[in-house]
Amino acid sequence: MLDAMKNLALVVTSSESHNLVEKLFSSLEEQNACIRIHVYFVNQHVERYNLDGKFKNIVIDVIEINHVIPLSVARNLALDCIGFGEYDLIAFPDDDCWYPSNLIAELERFFDDNEDVDVVCTNVYDPSNGLSYGGRPFDIIEKINMRNIFDLPISVGIFIRLKNIKLDAIRYDENIGAGRKIGSGEETKLIYELLKHKGNIVYNGYLRVCHPVLNKEYKLSDIHKYYKYAVGFGYIAGIMIRERSYVTIWVFLYYVGRTFLGLCRYVTNSINRKIYINRLKGMLAGIVKGLGCNDQ
Repeated sequence: MLDAMKNLALVVTSSESHNLVEKLFSSLEEQNACIRIHVYFVNQHVERYNLDGKFKNIVIDVIEINHVIPLSVARNLALDCIGFGEYDLIAFPDDDCWYPSNLIAELERFFDDNEDVDVVCTNVYDPSNGLSYGGRPFDIIEKINMRNIFDLPISVGIFIRLKNIKLDAIRYDENIGAGRKIGSGEETKLIYELLKHKGNIVYNGYLRVCHPVLNKEYKLSDIHKYYKYAVGFGYIAGIMIRERSYVTIWVFLYYVGRTFLGLCRYVTNSINRKIYINRLKGMLAGIVKGLGCNDQ
């Protein structure tokens, strides 16, 4: 049995009203695990964050930026402030997520029962409608590899045990993610780097982080967003192929094929058709960039 985890570092950033992130902080206050929780909060909102003794059971260090910066840059700013030797676990919750009261205790139990596991990727779902983020499966445990790396991990649900992991690999690529032209893929790149350094990573669908999941039809405003997501996917796939992860060729072709089928299905629906066309364009643009001679 491993020693019980005593210290958890959480990297959080937000440019939104402080009321949003305080829902997360309140859920941390209510955790029933005997673990010290230390939040490193990069505040991008124009107003400084006033703790004012609001939270008694967690420690919050506020890094005041007070202007909007790319997500990966913000997370790396927080990582630069963390002394990894002080912590057993690190995670990267979104500002609009929250933790069920038993989540940290269940994570601790899972890590204790699985000494060889370095990283756990949880399910992410919305308890108001029961929807899983991106359709990720509930109630399965599956090892992460190059075949499912695009399907299962999501940044809000990544928990890294620091004991045996290569700490230099815990870094976000500042060229990708929200706020950059390549608008997604930062968590996939992180998991990929950890896999390259022999990290043992599992998806546990029994563990769940709460996050809003909308059940809605596509809108015109979604077209650019999904294009940027697709560019990120293609870009990371291109990097992986360039670094001789050849199984990624088949993964990429699978997603291209699935998107093409979606286009055929919705060819008479103007908005959906544009979504799928732009997904295809994004994937192709991204993989060409990822296969290039540099990662810029």
